[in-house]
Amino acid sequence: EPKGTRPVLRTPRADQYRRQALGLYQDLERLSRGADQGRSQMIRRDEVLFFLGSTLNDMGQGKAAVPAFEELTTKFPSSSRVFAARLALADLYFGTAQFTKAIPHYLRVAAGEGAPQGAEEEIANLRSYSLYKLAWCYVNTGAYPKAVLAFQRTLESSKNGSSEQRVAFEKEALNDLARAFALAGQFSEGEAWFESSGYGSAELLEQFRRNVADI
Repeated sequence: EPKGTRPVLRTPRADQYRRQALGLYQDLERLSRGADQGRSQMIRRDEVLFFLGSTLNDMGQGKAAVPAFEELTTKFPSSSRVFAARLALADLYFGTAQFTKAIPHYLRVAAGEGAPQGAEEEIANLRSYSLYKLAWCYVNTGAYPKAVLAFQRTLESSKNGSSEQRVAFEKEALNDLARAFALAGQFSEGEAWFESSGYGSAELLEQFRRNVADI
């Protein structure tokens, strides 16, 4: 199962700063409630919600971060923070095995909905990541044919990325695709795909055949 890879600095001083920041964002969140959402006080509620959720998440309080990200993605769809908030929300749902809730968010991230301009390389890498996590959501909910398609789209998308970890990422996705084909009962389709995919690995074809034998 894929794990998040974003490093989080945990030191006593960093934690102190986070607590101070959390207190500030909680105050701003309270001030920005109501009809004008803080505009009369020059507060942007979407920004406050994003940083409140992010700070809670960094402090290991993911469950408490969910309402902030949910409000941001539903009530401020045009915010520049929506893309990052949606990805964080999807990962939080994934991490708590709420795969059905994670699926629509990964789909929208993969589609680039709300993505900031001028960050094409980063968006390409996040698209591959989101498709990969989406595929695992489908595996974990028993939607194996959809998992096959999502793993295939992951591999197609990764060709446009430039991550230093691309080779390892693709290898992992290929192994997972082999198992997804087997779980979906798409034995002949899987064999044909691995024979003609262009990845040129007899080892992967053999891995697929082993997965079929294990089903």
